[in-house]
Amino acid sequence: MKNFASPLKKVFILCFILTIIIIGYNIINESIEFTDVFYFQQSKSFEQTRDPNQVETIYTKYNVDGDDTTKNYLYEGEHVIENYKSLNISSEYLVLFNYIGYFEYRIPNDAAFKCQGLDDNFYYVVPLDNSTANIGHQLPPPSHPPVDMEIYFDIKNSFQMIDDSSPNHVPRMLITLEPPPFRGCEFEKSCVESFNFKLSFESKSDVRLGFDSKISPFEEFRKLPLSLILETQNQFKNDYEQRKLNNSLLAHQTSFPMIDWFCSNCETQSNRIEYVKELMKYMVVDSYGNCLKNMPTPDYLARRSVDPFTRKRLFITKYKFTIVFENSLCKDYVSEKVLDALSAGSVPIFMAHPSTIKYLPYQSYIYVGDFDSAEELANHLKYLGENDIEYNKFHAWRSNETAIDQWKGVNNYPNKPGFKLLELQCPILRHFLRLKTGKIHLKNLKYKPFDEVCLPSTYFKVK
Repeated sequence: MKNFASPLKKVFILCFILTIIIIGYNIINESIEFTDVFYFQQSKSFEQTRDPNQVETIYTKYNVDGDDTTKNYLYEGEHVIENYKSLNISSEYLVLFNYIGYFEYRIPNDAAFKCQGLDDNFYYVVPLDNSTANIGHQLPPPSHPPVDMEIYFDIKNSFQMIDDSSPNHVPRMLITLEPPPFRGCEFEKSCVESFNFKLSFESKSDVRLGFDSKISPFEEFRKLPLSLILETQNQFKNDYEQRKLNNSLLAHQTSFPMIDWFCSNCETQSNRIEYVKELMKYMVVDSYGNCLKNMPTPDYLARRSVDPFTRKRLFITKYKFTIVFENSLCKDYVSEKVLDALSAGSVPIFMAHPSTIKYLPYQSYIYVGDFDSAEELANHLKYLGENDIEYNKFHAWRSNETAIDQWKGVNNYPNKPGFKLLELQCPILRHFLRLKTGKIHLKNLKYKPFDEVCLPSTYFKVK
């Protein structure tokens, strides 16, 4: 009996070990595939080795927000056409959107947006101008076909409440391009529940857009190799040493300025002003704009200059770090400023809601939430400034195709529309067609209190 039990015991132990190995492998595999922080492996060129189906698989794999990627797609051939009336378009393919509220955009009279429908047909969206929208056409006369959808822009100081004469059977969409503290309707229960759909940068929106235009820095960084970034930063340091010898440094530049900051909005929901002021006690920060200003802003960077944002990206390359502190600490809210820094080759020092970290390339940023105080952050920045090997690790993602795959996948690039009316029209049209064909149903938006969406201003520890 003992002789029989001994082999059986060995078999049992072997099976147990194999089971543990299999379970462990699955756990590790799941963590590698689905965690926000993943393990790198070099691969060949993204463009050369992958067909569209493989690319779609990659986007699905990294779609951490669970977006319906096809719903937000932009398609080839979608554009503004002039004099649409001359085309004799059937009313079946003509859609009228009534825009209500302020939005700075204008298309020529008698122009329309040509959009791909849910089938092989193209539809033509005619945006109507109710009052201050400045989008295009005046409201149609009574003989004209009725409006298909009302679209309101939720901006705090200019939001127009729903008029009593507004027909209840017409679906209403709320567009929230501004961060939550600057909205006028969404956090008023009676107001937001009067709307059926929402377009926003926030996950789970009915139509979702990215935080930059479709033509974005996802590819721009490739034009700026690490060697050029480091060369520019070294030249800036040499210039500093020369100005030091010439006694031409500004009063605040008691040491080499590794950090820049552009900020003109000093009244915000976040505590970014207080945080930067504390950081300045330990490090030199070249501050441009209206807030804590100690540097003159070059004329060619002014907002009204020709292509100021591209110029800004080139300007900040010389700084090792760029402060990117969002004005609001709200879910999914991140502005184009972090893309400015990444495309310019300056490592962003990032303050935003923790949910936004996943929208950035892995190990491309320094997150304020990882430090207990501004002083602790300053010590880390000084360490990186003195250790090139450690600093350069923040640029490794630029040549890592796995990191690029993840970044594109999380942001559904290049298919997700951006902050431009040209890019919003067609996804809105397709959402309307889903409603019209019964693929989705009319509903009312649900109210959420502000504190369920945004963090308190004191969330990040200053000292």
